[in-house]
Amino acid sequence: MCLAEATGPQKGPSRIMSASWCCLPLRWIYGRHFPRRFVRAIQTIAIIGAGNMGSGIAQKSAQERFEVQMVDREQEWIDRGHEIIAGFLDEAVERRIFRPADVEAIKGRISGTVGTESVEPDTDLVIEAVFENMEVKKEVFARLDAVCRPDVILASNTSYLDVNAIAAMTSRPEDVIGLHFFSPAHVMKLLEVVVADKTSPEVVATGFALAKVLRKVAVRSGVCDGFIGNRILSYYRKALDGVVMAGASPFDVDRTLVNFGLAMGPFA
Repeated sequence: MCLAEATGPQKGPSRIMSASWCCLPLRWIYGRHFPRRFVRAIQTIAIIGAGNMGSGIAQKSAQERFEVQMVDREQEWIDRGHEIIAGFLDEAVERRIFRPADVEAIKGRISGTVGTESVEPDTDLVIEAVFENMEVKKEVFARLDAVCRPDVILASNTSYLDVNAIAAMTSRPEDVIGLHFFSPAHVMKLLEVVVADKTSPEVVATGFALAKVLRKVAVRSGVCDGFIGNRILSYYRKALDGVVMAGASPFDVDRTLVNFGLAMGPFA
């Protein structure tokens, strides 16, 4: 699927938003229609890291008909990523979410290769999903900057780290953005679009358009500790730790939150 073709006009009360340039940021925030001139075409996506998060992003992208390349340092890790995806897809067949033919088509859209230097030259978007270590991510982005075309968007799946510092490792900070998926990435709806200081408006618009094609709910975040979701979670956990320190039982805290409507408590 080509992203530029997939972002068509939307039904609903969007006339006011489309009437003025000053409303464009609101359209980014709420994920409404983007004029094609603001959205880069994306057909092929490379995922750096074939672990649980990387394989989940790869699976979801392939489900939405993108051509996907999983990249990792060792072939055995790529093989494990394929196994993780196959397990989830087999479960989806059992639950009648996909037919066996659908699963084979999804798997057929996912390839694997060893080393960032092997990223396909026709890749339009690279999403880094290695473990949460700044030095490792900086090294990955420096390599990607050297091997990818000048117009390729470089995205980090970091959940906490400074996207500005990551972008500074490249010669194209305007093409660097944070795309923070939540685990499991093929299921969870939220996608944080983290806009760095030098990220171009075109790349921001493309990030939101991509979220729409992936059937995600996109929220815009600046560069800050924990962005939005994990920042909320941090204070939520601190408050509940305080409740336990004051004498409440962790079991009672979990039970209260489940009764309130959450799927589980923090101590489960």
